[in-house]
Amino acid sequence: MRTKPRWPSLLAVLLAPLACTIDRSGLPVDGQGGARADVSGASGSTGLGGNAASGGAAGNGATTRAAGAPGAGGVGDTGGVFGTGGARAAGGAQAFGGGRGDGGVVRREAGADASHNPVDTGPPEMGPEVTPSTKCADKGGVYQADKCVFDCTAQDACSTVVTCPSQQACQVRCGASSCAEGVDCSQATACDVVCGENGAADACAGPVKCGGTQCTIACAGANACKGAVSSNAAHTRLVCGGETSCGSTVSCSGDECNLTCSGNRSCAGGITTNASANVVTCSGRNSCRARVTCNGSTCDVTCSGQGAETCAGGVDCNAGGGTCP
Repeated sequence: MRTKPRWPSLLAVLLAPLACTIDRSGLPVDGQGGARADVSGASGSTGLGGNAASGGAAGNGATTRAAGAPGAGGVGDTGGVFGTGGARAAGGAQAFGGGRGDGGVVRREAGADASHNPVDTGPPEMGPEVTPSTKCADKGGVYQADKCVFDCTAQDACSTVVTCPSQQACQVRCGASSCAEGVDCSQATACDVVCGENGAADACAGPVKCGGTQCTIACAGANACKGAVSSNAAHTRLVCGGETSCGSTVSCSGDECNLTCSGNRSCAGGITTNASANVVTCSGRNSCRARVTCNGSTCDVTCSGQGAETCAGGVDCNAGGGTCP
């Protein structure tokens, strides 16, 4: 009896070895690329890259592992990010070495923190102590016996304005042609000014200003106090004793104003007083040639000097009491 060939059974026998081979290809022995396919995957979860010759591409993923080298570059600012990507490269071990990139970030942050640390420069420097002596010295004077003293007695000394410091008494002595720009004692507590020390000529060519509780001005030399003389001190005493001294305007205010024009042709520029109590004496020859104006509670004006020009400009008294020509 003739039997039919058993093709299905024969086919099963022939294909059995091939089936075993296929089953082994999925085992983690080695892929075509020489790396574990189940590790080289992006998430490490499958070995699909080893299923076929394209699994060799996963071996080429070793090239991707070279991208893990930029992971080592994670030493730089953002290389640490690629280092994490290195975990996606085959071998993964060096990719995690890219974790050094994270260390690079830490070093950068530390540098940033350091750059924001304030620099300790120590305590601020303190300036010199301000005393009456230093204030006087700053103005060019010498502090003596509780007042600031300016010695300008040498000829042509103190060519700029002599300025007394505030809040202290001031004494100024001007010699021949000295104090050419004048004296400003308006901010002092008291003033004692001599223009023409020992009769020296041409002292105090500029204006003389006085303030404080007490002001004493002596225009002693010839042509002394050529500029305007003014005082708003509480008590003022001005003596224009040099010939042709006090050649410009003279004015004062305050509680008391006492003016004496004793030099020949002195006080030629006119006088105006506005103190509560005013005393004006024109005793020099031809003194007080311009108008004398007195305003206040009391005015006492005397024109006793020789010469037709004494008080030639007239006297104007506007006071409740006193004596006027």
